[in-house]
Amino acid sequence: MQKQRPGSSVLGPALFGGAAWMAIDHFGPVFSGYEINPFSGPATVVLASSSLQLLSVVFLQSANLFEKLQARIPIGLRGTSGWIKRRRELRHELDEKNWGPYWGTFKGRELIIPYASNALTLGPAGSGKDVGAVQSTILSIPHSQTVVDFKGTAACCLAGVLRKRGYAVRIINLGDLWTDILGPSDSYNPQCLIADDYFRPGGLRDVTDDIFELCLQLYPEPAESGGGQNDNGFFRNGSRDLMGFAIQMCVLVYGYEATLGHVEQMLNDKASLLKHAQWAAGRLEVENVDEHGEITTSATGMPLHESPWAMHQSAEDLSDYAEYFMALASGIADQLEASDSRTADSFLSGAQQSLSRFNRTTRASKKTAKTTFRFSDQKEGPVPTIVFLVADPSRMDAQAPVLGLIQWCMLQEWKRSPNRNRPVYLIANEGTNFKINGADTLMTWGREFGIHVHWIIQSLSAFRRVYGKEALNILLSETEIKQFLAGQREPETLKMIEELVGKQSLIVQGNRGNKGKGASTLDGFDLKEEGRALMDRDEVRRSGKAILIVRQNKPALVDMPPIAAIAPFRKQIDINPFFGKPYLLPVVLRIRRRHGGVLKRIFHALLKPFKRGA
Repeated sequence: MQKQRPGSSVLGPALFGGAAWMAIDHFGPVFSGYEINPFSGPATVVLASSSLQLLSVVFLQSANLFEKLQARIPIGLRGTSGWIKRRRELRHELDEKNWGPYWGTFKGRELIIPYASNALTLGPAGSGKDVGAVQSTILSIPHSQTVVDFKGTAACCLAGVLRKRGYAVRIINLGDLWTDILGPSDSYNPQCLIADDYFRPGGLRDVTDDIFELCLQLYPEPAESGGGQNDNGFFRNGSRDLMGFAIQMCVLVYGYEATLGHVEQMLNDKASLLKHAQWAAGRLEVENVDEHGEITTSATGMPLHESPWAMHQSAEDLSDYAEYFMALASGIADQLEASDSRTADSFLSGAQQSLSRFNRTTRASKKTAKTTFRFSDQKEGPVPTIVFLVADPSRMDAQAPVLGLIQWCMLQEWKRSPNRNRPVYLIANEGTNFKINGADTLMTWGREFGIHVHWIIQSLSAFRRVYGKEALNILLSETEIKQFLAGQREPETLKMIEELVGKQSLIVQGNRGNKGKGASTLDGFDLKEEGRALMDRDEVRRSGKAILIVRQNKPALVDMPPIAAIAPFRKQIDINPFFGKPYLLPVVLRIRRRHGGVLKRIFHALLKPFKRGA
């Protein structure tokens, strides 16, 4: 039997209805006076019946069409991810005054989005991190910042404009790079934290805790130390005890002028170390000449009660500390005087190696010999303070421990500041070229002290190598904003981005092989919902846009124009020393700050007479 052609169910009613209409038109109206026209009357019945049948066919076909369209709309069974299409979808995340961390442009407008604790920018070499992300972010944040600047280019370009804004700018130039532009380097002595404890009332109770943490930074635990049978924790702790004693001794002798260079020199001179240990233990024998000219020997000890800081401490605290320090010094003297000195020599070797980068011939020793500013100024100063930490890339292995120690001291001062709610930012550019011990916990407690950390790294594997696997997991879970710059090529990163952007649901059509009964029916093929990655690894690798993920929002594809194309920054920054001349590009973005507070008050004042009840 031949199948009915599509649309034939409409043709019959249309033909009969048309014929009936023509008959009515030809024979006249149905009623002629009180009589019914024998031809127009039946034609009218046929016309009404055909119209009803035609109308039912139209409704049926419309229902089939809407069913088909509805079936092609996914309901999200396989994924509900998608790209942000309009900037207003992120309006609730944007800073009201347009001051804060900069994350690129979307639809030609800047994205200024604050974060409470941690953020991550992942960009491989050549992705434009410095000119596209770092420098613009520094100029967009109106608060105190510490910027890790390995090549010194950010300091050269931005120090001038920051000073013109009235900010205090400090530059610790460990490698003495671009001194003709940056000028003399600032310096910071980590020993000042220990000296503060001695001169602060009640601070003696904190001396040993702070020294323990300082020694742990100088001689850190291995990234994946398991504490098993073959772990050398015993020897590491022994070395830290020697370092702790030497640090206390140098601070007691030199006060605020004590340096790690002094500590390193004392540890390298075993005889001097023993002499100071005997002196602190009250066992140092000195020769005395009496009034008759006879030479006698007697034991002497350190007069801690006569120290200039003793007046700031209570008698109980001073007595407890004196007894502790005397016992510590006595134990170290016993180790150094023992006939079998192998254990003491192992302790001493570990301590010497940990402080070797601070020997008095290095630039690091010079930059840590005194304190020209305090990191607490960033929390307590009248104006924002911007600190640049500049290192020499050609000597990174030697200077990385120094850089990590300075940043540890910075965090200590930030945590101890009474202005804990005042925001400070750490722009950890190239954050895998140095290590901050305790960085994993910093990402969990930093927000309680107003500390905002922006990690800017090249690869996940490099972060794992420096900080360990668990720290990487914390980084990925604790960062509120994740930014992936264009040019990603590390397989692990590509896989992670594909998973982070999520999956979207798509309707896939499959033919069953039989023909349908109508043009708008669902017969003849299958429609099913399947999931597909919003952007697979190959698409991420080839994309020319950055991917931005802000908290629970959908991901966004953003542009990262260089700072040379952003007004007004492009004409405010100084010359990059690597180029030697101004570098300007056509303006693609104009950043305008809002003064919403003043305008809002004016607006409400104008509307006040018209408000109900005014």
